[in-house]
Amino acid sequence: STWTRVYYNNTLSMPMVIVSSMCMGGAKFLEVTWTPGCVIVILLCCVVGVAISYAGFNLRKLISATSFTVVGVVCKLLTVLINDLIWTKHSNAVGHAGLFLCIAAGFTYEKVKGKK
Repeated sequence: STWTRVYYNNTLSMPMVIVSSMCMGGAKFLEVTWTPGCVIVILLCCVVGVAISYAGFNLRKLISATSFTVVGVVCKLLTVLINDLIWTKHSNAVGHAGLFLCIAAGFTYEKVKGKK
C-alpha cells in the first residue's frame, strides 16, 4: 500500500540522517532550548514531510514514470521561480535554461511515447 511505502521510505532514511548529522557537527541540536513552540514546529515539519511523501507515492501509483518526472520538474521550476521572487542570489539564467530544457525534453518524450 501507499502508507507502507511511506513508512519504509521515511524509516530507511533515518540512518542516513543520523550519519549526516554526525558528519555535520554531531548533536548540536541537543544544545537548543526545547520550548513548546520549537516542538510544535518540528512536529508540524514531520507531518508535512509525511504528507509530501504520501502524495508523491500516491501520484507515482496513478501516473506513468515519465509523467511523474515531469510533474517533479515542474514543481522544481515553480520552486525556483518563487525562490527568485524572494531571494535573487541563488539561481541564474543558465540554471533556468537547464531546468526549461529538462521540462521540454520530458514533455517531448512523453508525447513521442504516446504516439507508439
